[in-house]
Amino acid sequence: MAKKKDICAVILAGGRGSRMGSQDKGLLIYRKRPLIEFAVDLAKPHCDELVISCNRNLDIYRQYCKTVVMDRFPDYQGPLAGIAAAAPLCKQPLLFVCPCDMPALPANIVDRLYAQLSPSSNIDVVVCHDGVRRQPLVMLLKKNSALSIPAYLATGERRVDQWQNQQKLLEVNISDATNAFDNINNLQQLADQ
Repeated sequence: MAKKKDICAVILAGGRGSRMGSQDKGLLIYRKRPLIEFAVDLAKPHCDELVISCNRNLDIYRQYCKTVVMDRFPDYQGPLAGIAAAAPLCKQPLLFVCPCDMPALPANIVDRLYAQLSPSSNIDVVVCHDGVRRQPLVMLLKKNSALSIPAYLATGERRVDQWQNQQKLLEVNISDATNAFDNINNLQQLADQ
């Protein structure tokens, strides 16, 4: 198991929810629970700290953890803005990042990423690969590598995978976890549960 004290979990819940009728995706009910609860339950056994990066409903999210943060950049600049806002609040050297809308992530995902990245390794970012493509929003990274995000965003770039390509990156094959990276992207998926 990952060394709990090495890792701060950063759960991304700050999107606009444009495909969800502008609703706060993390608070939508999936299988009788708010989506945010799946991510919190996944992270807690492995991470000493928890930060939820959101842009609204901060008081509700504080029910799940003490540390809640909003983007420092205007106009919803995407997941990297959420990571950049959360990173300075994390005391641990490693950040486990995941979105709030992937309720099927396997319980051992943190351990699998941690096995490839330690604070002393020369790798900066370990990211999941589903066997077909990279899953850029499920990663473990050194906190220091997150310090480059504001400069990257200042260039006008927003793509997480392009930022990752500028880091010492390792992709980890997680293709054995069927449907692990399915995310809830529309209201019909909630209705079909």
